Amino acid sequence: MAEKYGLSRDDLDEYSYQSHQRAIAATQGGKFKDEIVPLQITRADGSTDTHTIDEGIRFDASLQGIKGVKLIAENGKLTAASSSQICDGASGVVVVNERGLKALGHQADGADPSHDHDGRRSRDHAGCAAARDRARAEEGRHVDDDIDLFEVNEAFASVPTAWLKTTGADPAKLNVNGGAIALAIRSAAPAPS
Repeated sequence: MAEKYGLSRDDLDEYSYQSHQRAIAATQGGKFKDEIVPLQITRADGSTDTHTIDEGIRFDASLQGIKGVKLIAENGKLTAASSSQICDGASGVVVVNERGLKALGHQADGADPSHDHDGRRSRDHAGCAAARDRARAEEGRHVDDDIDLFEVNEAFASVPTAWLKTTGADPAKLNVNGGAIALAIRSAAPAPS
């Protein structure tokens, strides 16, 4: 994707740094407080601590440090720093229609007036762009005028960077609290021993 869309290593490194900076700001601003269940841990030395923040965020990240990470492939543009992390995690999602929500005595916090999906392989963001275009057409929306926020998976920095380049979307609206580069792709599988 980096080659196809003319993205430089600097473009990808800068995007990766931004993902960490946004995740740091969101963490410090308490944006994830209601999403993370505090977990008490005991270290090997017997001391205890409580985990209350995402451990993948590199609070000490610097652009120079990210630029210094070795390329994954010779003559490539991606590094471990411009790729998503893999970690174990858990989450829960409740899907309910409006009638069911009212029956439970709750109100919706927000609305999702349009959405779509595409099953294309993730080597390219074509599926993401196609789904976005169908959802926008359904609602008659325009990318910068009517949509407040975008979430595009940061499997590699090339995915959201190429998406920005091809859509012309406002970068300030994309992954505003960081993405998978800083926050990781969650895996329910046990970690290898």
